[in-house]
Amino acid sequence: CGNGAVQGEANADSQNYTLQSDDHECRQCPAQAYCWGGNQIGPQQGYWRMNQLSNQFIKCLYTAACLGVKPFVDPKQQDMRGHCDNGYQGRLCADCEKEWSRGFQYSCQRCPSVVGNLIKIGFILVVSVGFVYVLIKASIFSARKSLIGVYLRIFANYLQLVMLTVSFDLSWPQMVRNFFDFQERLGGFSEQIFS
Repeated sequence: CGNGAVQGEANADSQNYTLQSDDHECRQCPAQAYCWGGNQIGPQQGYWRMNQLSNQFIKCLYTAACLGVKPFVDPKQQDMRGHCDNGYQGRLCADCEKEWSRGFQYSCQRCPSVVGNLIKIGFILVVSVGFVYVLIKASIFSARKSLIGVYLRIFANYLQLVMLTVSFDLSWPQMVRNFFDFQERLGGFSEQIFS
């Protein structure tokens, strides 16, 4: 018996389906799917399907990206895995198309223009430099009598960053590992003093 047909049944109704020729009974249409009878079955909005022979319907990571199939359109005229919204592609409609970028919680948004990106980067750079300037000025002002304290805190922060870098399990060259071991000992010592 061929896909969508079950021995002893002339035609499966629209509430049931079969996918494989070796299926011996019609299955009830899943709640996440639209069924047209036979092997014509597709996902509803918010769900995605791996391929034409799969009866598993997976909820999309960003449900608005998965449009599913159109229930009132002939199933032979559409992709029965489901359609992705504009800007989305791939499995679970979780990848962004070209000229789209990842947004919040698996959403995709159209990339801004080059000028818009340059303005944003410039603004972030100015704010960052201003923030660092204010922090340095405040530290120097509060420790005006003794700049040595400021330099010691900066050195302690440097050593702590080295210790953090060492904690990543990477295959560093032996010379770098020796350098990190020495720095780690100093960092541990300064951390005890200044904490």
